[in-house]
Amino acid sequence: MEKALRSIGYVTVGAAAVAGFVSAEEAHAQPSLDRVLSEAHVTEGDRCSVVRVDFNFPVRYVSHFPTDNGNELQIRVRAIERQLDGEMALRRESLRLPSTDLTPIREIDFEGNRPEGPTVEVVFSKKTFFRVGQGADFRSLVIVLSGENANVDCTPVTPIAPVTPGDLIATPPPAQAAATPSARNGRLELPPATAQAGAGADAVESQVLLDTARTSLLDRNFPQAIQLLTKLLQRPEGPLAAEAHELLGIARERNGQLAHAKAEYEDYLRLYPQGPGAERVRQRLSGLLTDATPRPELRSAERAKEAGETEWKLNTSLSQYYLRDDTSRTTDDPVLGKIKEDTVNQNELLTAVDATLGVRNSDFQAKMRVATTYTNDFRSDGQNESTISAAYLEASDAKQRVLGRVGRQTRSTGGIFGRFDGGLLSMRATNKFKLNLAAGYPVESSKDQTFNNNRYFYAASVDIGRIGKWDGDLYYLRQSAYRLVDREAVGAEVRYVGDKISAFGLVDYDVHYKQVNIGLVNANVTLADETTFSVSADYRRAPLLTTTNALQGQTAGSLDELKASYSREQIEQLANDRTAYSRTATVSASHPFNDHVAVNLDATVSNMSSTKESGGVPANPASGNEYYYSAQVVGSSVFTDGDLVIGGVRYADTAASNRYTVDFSARYPVTRDFRVSPRVRLSYRENKNDDGTQTAVRPSVRLNYNVHRNFQLEFEGGGEWQQDEFSGISTESRGFFLKQPASCQVDVAPPAGNTRATFVPRPGTRSMRTEPPCRSMMAFVMANPSPTRALLGSSPACASSPL
Repeated sequence: MEKALRSIGYVTVGAAAVAGFVSAEEAHAQPSLDRVLSEAHVTEGDRCSVVRVDFNFPVRYVSHFPTDNGNELQIRVRAIERQLDGEMALRRESLRLPSTDLTPIREIDFEGNRPEGPTVEVVFSKKTFFRVGQGADFRSLVIVLSGENANVDCTPVTPIAPVTPGDLIATPPPAQAAATPSARNGRLELPPATAQAGAGADAVESQVLLDTARTSLLDRNFPQAIQLLTKLLQRPEGPLAAEAHELLGIARERNGQLAHAKAEYEDYLRLYPQGPGAERVRQRLSGLLTDATPRPELRSAERAKEAGETEWKLNTSLSQYYLRDDTSRTTDDPVLGKIKEDTVNQNELLTAVDATLGVRNSDFQAKMRVATTYTNDFRSDGQNESTISAAYLEASDAKQRVLGRVGRQTRSTGGIFGRFDGGLLSMRATNKFKLNLAAGYPVESSKDQTFNNNRYFYAASVDIGRIGKWDGDLYYLRQSAYRLVDREAVGAEVRYVGDKISAFGLVDYDVHYKQVNIGLVNANVTLADETTFSVSADYRRAPLLTTTNALQGQTAGSLDELKASYSREQIEQLANDRTAYSRTATVSASHPFNDHVAVNLDATVSNMSSTKESGGVPANPASGNEYYYSAQVVGSSVFTDGDLVIGGVRYADTAASNRYTVDFSARYPVTRDFRVSPRVRLSYRENKNDDGTQTAVRPSVRLNYNVHRNFQLEFEGGGEWQQDEFSGISTESRGFFLKQPASCQVDVAPPAGNTRATFVPRPGTRSMRTEPPCRSMMAFVMANPSPTRALLGSSPACASSPL
């Protein structure tokens, strides 16, 4: 109880610190696109590094190409929630990481509208060997990099046995272990390293964290070791957890944090009373309790200052997109003659800002994030609009025993499937179980900037840590709308991640309506020759069954108005009648023929049920089975080193039509920083219910130029020709589109006071951070009135940028 209260106290202090800093700096909530990608992290060991790319919702790994090395890496992914596939197809996003010899990554890009489907592309600054796997949480991808060495063992174990004088000293047997950590010839002795069998990509990341922490301990870099071991213990419990607890106690003790060390040793004995290091830990704990006078080295004021320093970080990602889309349509009617119509479909400037302010020390960590957009619509009848995707404050103690978050946020687990305004409290009871409590107001659209306090929910879930290669969670959620039960659900999420097999399952059951809302399963298998097979089956109500669905097709604007005409039972029947059943199954396969050529195959069948006529709303017929097939051939380094060529075909057999599509695309690196990407799409559609046909050709080209590692320019332009034939009437459409994005990433240092302001990534574990701001882009933004001006205008670092 004392430890929990102490953690809650650290959370409160952390939240207050961030709030106080923001108030002092007069920061304002500013604009970002709803993002597919969340962030990227790097963990470096002695011989390899592990990159983790996080998503904002569950995804499944499908395949990657090339197999194990190249100048770039293409990773195919799919959203586990099928309804998100359409949103993913509209997204193009980027992340940036600091580039090093072990992590030579220039950029990480996501593109949803690729011929082969949603793809994460990793571009390296040199040829690199890699391994790719599914993240254990099914909300991330894990990439293990080993530089230019093909045979590096990426589960490195720092040597502990003696080699030559001055090298590391072997650890004595447990019976001979001293009561406190000892040193010989100035080198610290550590317990034996734990062997980890069957290290998949996620396990490799944990192993690298542990090995790097051991090296830091032996090099007497105790603050770095504490950071790495704390990060490791925040992950689901695995075979390395016991050793990590013991090493963290040693690091705390050697760093002069005796109270923290005592707590770590007590935690170890409580969790692993029969563990391999239990006797050593008891002796060390006894030494702490009996030795009231710490060694002079541990009383070093300089070391204590280092341990207690507070770090601030402000990371800002800024993007602007100019979008133009014009169409000229000519209709040749046998009676009316030729009719010409010109339309401006889109003419707008979109500004997006995603800013995160973080603070941490040895006791707590906190951050505030704001992500919004502002769109200037230049059409005569256009309306400017803004969105708020995220605006929250989060705080936790250093080991994340207790974490709190309040504000606009997105959650994709625990029965919450989307954005809400409210609060989240997570408390780790043990290393195996974590309790999550959430409450708030659902947000239908990021354009909503006020609370709808007539619709609210509360939820509770329990995360179950790794048991072998399995983990998952159980949840309960109740949602109300206008004093009616909107949704009341119980559910479970189960995950399995092995070396060659991964699987994900979800069941959501509405106890109020006594219906299964969601039932889905995904599995992926990788064979010895790197061939991958993926299968998924998805059953759900579409949309998710809620009482609010009763408003579909009604003139009433709220359930309160609907209650004037219908009873509660009738309203719930209307909701059931408006909600269809959706069933989908997909099979995918990918096979690399060699390092330069691979083939991808996909087949999907889906079926949407009919809906009933009721409440004055007509019925919708069932779709019947609809079939989708696709095949792609992918080639790399075909014409020059580092290029990419993709050719694909798709066929869709739906209730309304047959559609045939051919898609060719390429990416050609002209120079290190300049790429040209042409694409041509041809499609033909024939209707099943009439004699209508449609033929379309859509050529385009994209130019990418990296002005600076933190400042990118892009131009994309193209045209479209479309011919529609229906009952003797011919319509020809010609159009062009233009996209001109520019983006940069900025780290702004707050004024230094009594705390240390640092924007250097943590040793060994670097998050997505950049250094120089982008003044030229800032000047462009400042010339356009939008809410971003408040944030950018208050940033002195932007005004002094060397760009």
